[in-house]
Amino acid sequence: MRAPKASWPAVGLYLLSQTPQRLPGVNATYLVGGDTPVYYLRVEPGNYDNPGDDPGYCEDGNRDQYRAQYLAKLMANASPQIKLDPYPYATIVWKEETDFRQQLLTTVEQQRNLFRRALAALQDSARVLTPAETETLKPRIEIIIHDDRANKSIPLPALPEQAGTIVVETNFTKPLD
Repeated sequence: MRAPKASWPAVGLYLLSQTPQRLPGVNATYLVGGDTPVYYLRVEPGNYDNPGDDPGYCEDGNRDQYRAQYLAKLMANASPQIKLDPYPYATIVWKEETDFRQQLLTTVEQQRNLFRRALAALQDSARVLTPAETETLKPRIEIIIHDDRANKSIPLPALPEQAGTIVVETNFTKPLD
């Protein structure tokens, strides 16, 4: 990092943190509460270079979980209460092809219904979304199948074409930050 500039005022660097005691000797200020309380700290590093905002630079935790918590706050007035899980999962025990397909499609439909309820709550109670914005939003459902059957002589069935916006993967695709 470069040295301070002569005759220039001190520059403040603000950091968000979940732990108020993150930097010894620097007092953190409570910013917002909730499932994950957030504090901010102001430091004067003595120069005009700021560190990058790369994930992992600070203890940024699980941003998907934080997004779900934030959306829950916005939907606090929804009845019944809507609890979003950024990584929902279901276990389907193999019996036969028709049963497997039905359980999988039921699970997908449950997620679609939760998505529709969340959109409605964000439109109605929190007034976060307009009806036009709500119409443009579609769920992105990614299914990762771990086939733990001892006997894999019968292949798992493919999803029918009417499944729509579903992507079947063998590995999880990390969302954009």
